[in-house]
Amino acid sequence: MNKVNNGWNQRKVNFLKAHGNEDDAFSCLVSALNIQSGQIIGDIMGGYGGVSRYILEYCARKGISLRVVLLDGSEEQLKKSYEYLASFDISKQGIERICADVRVFSLEKMLDKVVLKMGLHEVKKEEQVNVLRNIYSGLKPKGEVYVWESFGEDERLTKAFRLIVRKKDRLAGFMSLAQNRYFSSENEIIESLKRSGFTGISEVYSGVFNYQTKNLIDDFNGNWELVNKWNNYLRTQLPKDVKRDIRFRDEGNSISMNFTKKIFKAIKN
Repeated sequence: MNKVNNGWNQRKVNFLKAHGNEDDAFSCLVSALNIQSGQIIGDIMGGYGGVSRYILEYCARKGISLRVVLLDGSEEQLKKSYEYLASFDISKQGIERICADVRVFSLEKMLDKVVLKMGLHEVKKEEQVNVLRNIYSGLKPKGEVYVWESFGEDERLTKAFRLIVRKKDRLAGFMSLAQNRYFSSENEIIESLKRSGFTGISEVYSGVFNYQTKNLIDDFNGNWELVNKWNNYLRTQLPKDVKRDIRFRDEGNSISMNFTKKIFKAIKN
């Protein structure tokens, strides 16, 4: 078992709370995926199975039979998936869990399609191509990858987003996340996909990611004093032009900011 020992073995995040309503993005994702019975879908760097659950619920409604490969480097996150995906395990929908580091783990051309939701930024910039190259190797010919990420509308705002998240991770004690995460810009993601061998790169979804500090309270184990320290950092350290462009709204115990979330599709030759 090739696992990753990092902050994700400590983190108790609920993405339904942290990321807000994502129904529109998921609707666009499953439409683009065009899932067919018998396919094998990879939920890579998938944590406790948020993408897997959405896909399995969709397939149950449509009467589609498929197999999901849920791969993540954190044993703790995968353990949570047994509760989160319990109804699908009981119905024998076909979920394979793999605890491994996708940067080095070989998937051996077994997947028809892969979803990489908010996973690429979990590794350093120079390692992101390794993630995508391994996904490329794990796809069957003409297979597709869907990369879902968040960033700023331009490099200046993406840099601000990195600083905001890094400060939160440090305050929450997730030092490995603060050191290793890198939120790529849109151009950097597209360039990494090209360097990994993918072609036919297109955008299948674009929307607003409303980032609210109160929604990350679980990262601080319910400690509002730490959330307030984060809020004060944002109030005092973000430049006025950045605040303006991210629609910075100070709500007292929380700060709301708008960034961009996009889903990119790319194809293996």
